[in-house]
Amino acid sequence: MENKVFNYSYSQDSTDEVRNIREKYIPKSSKKKSQLEQLRELDSKAERRGRLLSLSVGIIFCLILGAGMSLCLMYQLYLPGIILGLIGMAGIIAAYPIFKSVTESDRAKVASRIMELSSEILGE
Repeated sequence: MENKVFNYSYSQDSTDEVRNIREKYIPKSSKKKSQLEQLRELDSKAERRGRLLSLSVGIIFCLILGAGMSLCLMYQLYLPGIILGLIGMAGIIAAYPIFKSVTESDRAKVASRIMELSSEILGE
């Protein structure tokens, strides 16, 4: 009896997919990040803290605004409702400047490393 062997080769798309899946299971200590990956990570890290802080502030003060509206509309407590509403509006308005200032300070912290990596990548 003849021994038949079946050979199959992956196409390029399949090979890339297999490599991507395989990379998920390689321990992080043995992976070496490329300079572009390091640059992307630093850039996203510079905005992460500001984004989380401004979202938290915005959501909390949005709830305070809603509580003020509820006091006015459901319980006819206009003075405390208006005061809470104004406090909520002020907090919502402050969310973007908080994002901007925190992000600028975090960008200043990583600016030298980002400039160094981008110069190496661009070959300057």
